[in-house]
Amino acid sequence: MDKTIFIVCESGFVASAMGASILRKRLAAECLDLEVRFCRAKDLPEAAVYVAGPQKFLDQVDAPYRFAVETPLDAKAYDAVIKFMESKVNEHE
Repeated sequence: MDKTIFIVCESGFVASAMGASILRKRLAAECLDLEVRFCRAKDLPEAAVYVAGPQKFLDQVDAPYRFAVETPLDAKAYDAVIKFMESKVNEHE
């Protein structure tokens, strides 16, 4: 199982960096050992599997699992990501 979640935005700095920090804290609170990275949508590695960010940027990426997060600075915005990743981790245990 790939253990990296990418947070994307337009610039790859402010919103995605802050969103990545929030998601890291949420994952740690749930005891999920996953890596969170951030980048511009157009710089997303081709091998990326899990990607979160505003829908307008998700439409630009080709990743198997995409999560729309319209308010990246709201910790609750990552609820769907957390729930999905918990199920993926449990599948592979």
